[in-house]
Amino acid sequence: MAIVQDRTVFPDSKEWQFLEFALQLHLSTSRAKLLQAWDVSLPETVAAFNAKSSNQLVNPVFLDVNKLDDNNTVQDIYRRGIRVPNDGMEIVIGNINFPDLPIIENIPELDEKMKVPPQKQTYQFFLCDVTTGLSLTAKDREDAARSRVSMPLEFESHQIVDKRSEPSNVTLYCFPDGPVKGVLPRQKLYEKFYIYDSSQILARYLLTFEFDASKIESFALPFCEICRDLPATIYCSSDKAKMCKECDESFHAANKFVARHIRVPLNQIPRDSIGGCHVHPREEAKHYCLFCTTAICDSCLVDHRHNNKLDIIPMTNAYKTILQEKEVQEELIARNFNVKEQIKQIEELMKIVQQGKKESEEELYREMENPIKRLEEIIDEKAKLVLAQQNCLHTRHLQLSWASDFIAHMRNTLPPLDFLSVWLTYCRFRKEILDRPMPNKPVYADATLVGSIKIASKQATEHLESSKHA
Repeated sequence: MAIVQDRTVFPDSKEWQFLEFALQLHLSTSRAKLLQAWDVSLPETVAAFNAKSSNQLVNPVFLDVNKLDDNNTVQDIYRRGIRVPNDGMEIVIGNINFPDLPIIENIPELDEKMKVPPQKQTYQFFLCDVTTGLSLTAKDREDAARSRVSMPLEFESHQIVDKRSEPSNVTLYCFPDGPVKGVLPRQKLYEKFYIYDSSQILARYLLTFEFDASKIESFALPFCEICRDLPATIYCSSDKAKMCKECDESFHAANKFVARHIRVPLNQIPRDSIGGCHVHPREEAKHYCLFCTTAICDSCLVDHRHNNKLDIIPMTNAYKTILQEKEVQEELIARNFNVKEQIKQIEELMKIVQQGKKESEEELYREMENPIKRLEEIIDEKAKLVLAQQNCLHTRHLQLSWASDFIAHMRNTLPPLDFLSVWLTYCRFRKEILDRPMPNKPVYADATLVGSIKIASKQATEHLESSKHA
């Protein structure tokens, strides 16, 4: 496969760190290792996508190279971007699902395969930006195809209604006797859409990564040593036991003596090592440069360009500073453009629209019944538009909550050096989501009686008036 050298993403770059974080977030495992990455975006495809996604929610999506059709080979995509087939393209926002690590438990057809000893395998995926625009809901692909025939112009995709679309608390499937001895991040995101226009998807990177199912899983939280069911998040130094929150509360409430036991969050257990230096792996990265946000060891410190007391702090201090910040979820709520409040407002608007429908219906029935059909059509169009905007906001909220749960999980599993790197990349990932504008097409609860009892929306009425004066 011929890839232009100057478009290679190099390890230790900020871009590489972001891609590694995105891969770990979408796989919820540390056993995936990024091997190679190339920037495959083209000026013309970027321009077309930016025009299409203006004021729209943009989501990162991974596409398996082996599952693309014949019109979308790696060479074709590198040369002219992704082409969406006439009947649409399926995209999934959230967790990557592949046979070695399925996100759904108890899959009968995979049971036999799971008995086979885990193998190291290499995969190729495209990391794309996708804008779904306003979406109609459908039960499956066939339902979406039928609905597409009469799909209003404002809508650009179908969202498949699936039980897996909501965040679930099922644990990722793991080999019972394999390297995973605990619980992986439990919240999953799996939202399936069908898009119909090539300008709705932008291939940004081609990634080659390795998944080694036999490696030790560093993202796994240990099981509670009391109930052996839930993940442990608390450590009792007196009992030398790791417990879940529920068992900690019940066990240490037994009497005043055990209630005095000192318990700390799992991430505050003393570690044997902070983490190895990226340049000198045999040395610990004991220092942290605030200026270039880099962990360095004693050897690096000698020649480091920002070698002064103001820019260099101990790694332990940098780690504690991050842990002392407010909970990630609280911070997200504060910086999330008040997504929940917007969803509530849209739900209230839905109630107003439905109430307006009811009031207009009662008046119409007193006059005549024929225009009611037109009224229902207008209200249904408005309801679909409101629901589509609500789905966009809900998707953003789920994506932020998903990433928040992932980084909160990492706080308890990673050593300080690795967590600092993941935290900074997570902040960039979160900022990209929050900086994207949301679709905000105005919807008016304005169905009204006009003239000889004809139903028209406010926009249609204003257009008619302006045409008369033109």
